[in-house]
Amino acid sequence: MTNPKQEPLAASLLAAALLAAALLLPGVQAQAQGAPENGSISVRYLDYADRQSGLDELMLEPARQWAFGKFAVVGPLYPETIAWPKNVERTIHLSPREHPAFYASQRFTLNITRDAMKRAGYSPSVRLFEAGACGVPIISDWWEGLDTVFTPGSEILLSGNADDTLRFLRDIPDSERLQIGAAARERILAEHTPESRAIQLEEYVCEARERKTRISAPRQAVHA
Repeated sequence: MTNPKQEPLAASLLAAALLAAALLLPGVQAQAQGAPENGSISVRYLDYADRQSGLDELMLEPARQWAFGKFAVVGPLYPETIAWPKNVERTIHLSPREHPAFYASQRFTLNITRDAMKRAGYSPSVRLFEAGACGVPIISDWWEGLDTVFTPGSEILLSGNADDTLRFLRDIPDSERLQIGAAARERILAEHTPESRAIQLEEYVCEARERKTRISAPRQAVHA
């Protein structure tokens, strides 16, 4: 049973936790001026080597199987032992100012989630928001909570293996591809901009204050 003396402290801790959560929520850091219409790249991937196992299954294996496809990987720290398929373009680094142009040049982009973030759930990476804001259709692995950011099938495509990735790349018509990218962009710009984060922060503060008031009111009535 909760000690009444501890309830105000618990409310304060809740408020602090909500504030921290709001500040830590990732949001849009890059935007293209408009959604990409066509590009020569089938899939591009922007991130680091701690997602290597997913990269091999969801991009490198499709690249091996589809010699006519064009792929690109940007990021450092990949082992020199990786046998990169010839149709995979490699770039070590792109500055943040180059991210919008990078995303806007793609037909699809690939999102691969760190294992620790998958285990935690509800842990989207900043790259996911950047890609969505740039209007590029996203192919992603699955993690708990992803469907609270995007609606699978209409705003994001979920891949569990090389066959899924290849099916998206080769079978989805351009009209549907562009529609998915546009829907993701609309969702991001409506819910995940700095302005929307500020509104969420205010809502969390109000929620914490209201909770504290509800906890304190019965105690004040007893001592009145």
